[in-house]
Order: sequence, then structure tokens, then C-alpha cells
Amino acid sequence: MENFPKTPRGRPRKIPESELGEVGREFGQMPKEARQLLPFDVPTERTHANRFYADRARAALPEMSKELRIPHDPVLQAKIRVGMDWVSTRTTILSELGRMMVEDHSQEDIARFQDALVYVAQRHATLTAKDAAAYVRRVRLGATGQRERRAALHHAFNAAINHHRRRFPESSWDDVLRALELTEVQVRKKVR
Repeated sequence: MENFPKTPRGRPRKIPESELGEVGREFGQMPKEARQLLPFDVPTERTHANRFYADRARAALPEMSKELRIPHDPVLQAKIRVGMDWVSTRTTILSELGRMMVEDHSQEDIARFQDALVYVAQRHATLTAKDAAAYVRRVRLGATGQRERRAALHHAFNAAINHHRRRFPESSWDDVLRALELTEVQVRKKVR
């Protein structure tokens, strides 16, 4: 038997211990294939953390919805409230928003949280939950480096070209180059 220290060591937990305790810890250490054979599902530590943060953000949404006032544009106000209702049903977005809610928050932290929530709520009709969660994560973590942004743009261009070539196999590489030249002309017009 192992000798565990009597006093806890290391960094204190941000989220409370799971109610499952030792059973949950043992279940989490089982191989994925073995967990799938069991007739029940025990949430992993990550799932437990995501639910904790989502519940935290879900509790703040009704109050924010009540406080939202846009007197000059009541249609926009209604659209954002509907978007907040949509956000309240998406655990992935809520878990990212909940991570933005820090204990020692400043006015800047509150403003970032509210801005991210309003942005996602306002654009809920065009955003997927995955894209909205990614947006909130970017707001929470801060700006990425220029190199990462360029690499992501390069990757997106290549993915679009590959998708187009699968969808239209008759397209040649000359067609792709011509389309890129037209795109370059459009981008240069925007830069001016």
C-alpha cells in the first residue's frame, strides 16, 4: 500500500472534487476500450471541469439578460436576448465562458466576458457552437502570434482548395491559380 501524505501538496484545486471520489478516479484511469464495455458512464475529470465551468456561466446569464438595455435599437436587444437563450443551451460555449469568470475579477475582466457573450449572442444565427466556443477561447487566452495566424490562414486556403477539387474534379490546377490571382486582386483593393 502506498503512503500518501497527510496534508495535500501542490496547487489547490480550482474546481471541487467530483462526488464520485475514488471510484471516479479509478474509472478515469481505465483504458478507453474497457470503459466502453461498462453499462454506465462516469464522467472524466475534464468532463467534470467543463460542467463545473458551464454551470458557473449558466448562473450568470439570466442576470445579464435582464440588465441588457439597448434603447436605441430594441430589435437588436431582442436578438441578443434570443442569442443568450441559445448560448444557455450550449455547454461547450458555457464552459469557455465559465473559465473567463475568475475569482479576483476586475472591471476589464467583466467587460471582456460581457463583450464575448454579446458577440456570440448577436451572431448566434451564423455561428456554430464550435466556432462560438473557439471565439470565446481566443478572447480568454488573448492574441495569438502572427506566425500562428498565417499558418492557420494557409491551412484554411489549402483545405478550401482540396474541398473544391473533390467537389469539382474537372477543375485543373490552372483554374486554382486563376482563382487565386482573382482573390489577390480583391485583397489588394481592400488593402488600399
